[in-house]
Amino acid sequence: MHAEIKIRPHWWIAASGALVLEQVVLALTLKPGFLATAQEDISMLVLVLFAIGVMTRNALRSKGQIRVFWAFLAGSGFLWAISVWAWLYYEVLIRKAMPDDSIGDPALFIHIVPLMAAVILRPDQPQGRRKLYLQTLNLLLLLLWWVFLYAYVVAPYQFLSRDSSVYGLRYDILYFLENLVFLLTLGILVARAKGPWKGIYLNLFVAACLYAFGSQWANTAIDIGLYHSGSLYDVPMAAAACWFIWVGFKAAGLKADPDSTTENRNRTIGLAPQLVMVAVLSVPLMGVWEVFWPNSDSHIHTSRLVISLLTGFALAACVSLKQYLQDRELLLLLSATQRNLDKMHSLQDDLLIKEKLLREHSTELARKNFELQEASLTDPLTQVRNRRYLEETLAADVGQVLRDYQRSEGSRPHPVDHRDLIFFMVDVDFFKRVNDEHGHVAGDELLRKFAERLGRVMRKSDVLVRWGGEEFVIVSRSADRSGAAPFCSRILEVTAAEPFDLGHGIKVRKTCSIGWAPYPWSKNDVDWLCAEEVIDLADRAMYLAKTWGRNQSVGILPPDEPAVEGTKTIVENLLEGEPGEVNLVKTMNPVTILKDYELGNATAILPESPASDLPADAPLKLG
Repeated sequence: MHAEIKIRPHWWIAASGALVLEQVVLALTLKPGFLATAQEDISMLVLVLFAIGVMTRNALRSKGQIRVFWAFLAGSGFLWAISVWAWLYYEVLIRKAMPDDSIGDPALFIHIVPLMAAVILRPDQPQGRRKLYLQTLNLLLLLLWWVFLYAYVVAPYQFLSRDSSVYGLRYDILYFLENLVFLLTLGILVARAKGPWKGIYLNLFVAACLYAFGSQWANTAIDIGLYHSGSLYDVPMAAAACWFIWVGFKAAGLKADPDSTTENRNRTIGLAPQLVMVAVLSVPLMGVWEVFWPNSDSHIHTSRLVISLLTGFALAACVSLKQYLQDRELLLLLSATQRNLDKMHSLQDDLLIKEKLLREHSTELARKNFELQEASLTDPLTQVRNRRYLEETLAADVGQVLRDYQRSEGSRPHPVDHRDLIFFMVDVDFFKRVNDEHGHVAGDELLRKFAERLGRVMRKSDVLVRWGGEEFVIVSRSADRSGAAPFCSRILEVTAAEPFDLGHGIKVRKTCSIGWAPYPWSKNDVDWLCAEEVIDLADRAMYLAKTWGRNQSVGILPPDEPAVEGTKTIVENLLEGEPGEVNLVKTMNPVTILKDYELGNATAILPESPASDLPADAPLKLG
């Protein structure tokens, strides 16, 4: 809405008061005559035309049902202006008395109907899904009904019998009844409305009261011959016109109340159809009344029957049109609902397809991620785990071992203890010769075949890791260190049992060297060495097996004595290649025990003894 129409023109209050006061003064001072009549008729016509202008301006600046509301008010003003013009025409222009059969009285009667139509439209309520043309058709049916009432009750005595007394009485009663219906409608809306519109309806109610009782007062004066234009009887009419204009200013720019409740909307929607139903049913009843209880005047009787018949046809046509429009609206709604339902089913199918594709993509993505993760933890040549995998899983394996040892504290030792984590460092003997003599392709194939043979002797819980080059690490979980030597024996046997077929007619026999160490290294002190240090010990043990002549395994175990102060320093020196006293377990076929072997001296090899004749561990002075 335009901002300027929201300004309340307080000047109009002052102007209206001055105009009404001027009407009172002139009515009291001027004698009945042409001057009083002229000023009254002209002033009233100017007021009504000004009201039409205000309502028309509001209609042009509004939309939807609010525009229709102002249009009905402007239409009502136009009918009122016709009545006022009729008075001015006869009394001022041709200077004759207003005849009973003029158009002024019917126009004045009908002009209340657009007022009722405007307020029944309820501009304060959001339009929502209500169709404006259906509401307008309901209001036109009401207009037709009031026209029928006038034509049935009043018009025969106005145009046929020309009985002024009967005509005046009937007109006054029906016109006052019409005003009362309008006041009742406004009273209901004042009670139901909220916000600014409540004040608008209240102002309309006051203006309508002024008009209704003022017009009834004037009509009664006309019937008894006391009325003349310019008298005090015209003052309430002028005041009502000023008040209607004030409503036009005050309500300009108002919009529907968005907070209106659904209950109020439903009651408002049902008001007009109920009135239409009463109107449609009353027409044939009044026709039946005229048939069985006819008027004594044959012309009036015939005219009423004709009027009832024509109005019945007109109402039937309007109702049929309304039903057709409602049916069409219903069909459109059903069609739209069906389209929406089909669209919903289509969207649902699309959604199911997309969900299926999404699941497939998610599964594929999960598979790809798993493959990528596996690839990052797998050696591409041998397809066994790589060093990174050991680094990422070592902490979990160590934690499990420590928890197992903690749970078993204080319990009686068992001959077979499966709490250890044993690291076997396995290296292919003389691997470089294969690369030098047969090429790196043959060397790669040897590594693959060697990894396959290692897998044959491993448990499912063990993990094979390619440490680098031709070196592999076997991580044996939940193992017993007493079974490490037999396990190494199986590895040695399966490696040397048969030649490796490297393709292209190349077959080679190979052996391996193994070094191993358990974690925890000492059962008496689980914190003696960390897992990384134990792996370094296994690497040192493999170096011993290499130095010792290859095709064998060497395990490094702690000394038999409990850990004492300074022992950790000895082990640290041992890892750095310095002398230290530990137990070594050598495995060939059969297992042999090494004694008094000096670390790093490849020429000092002691005699072998069967495992059945010697203890599993024997102290050895390294250095």
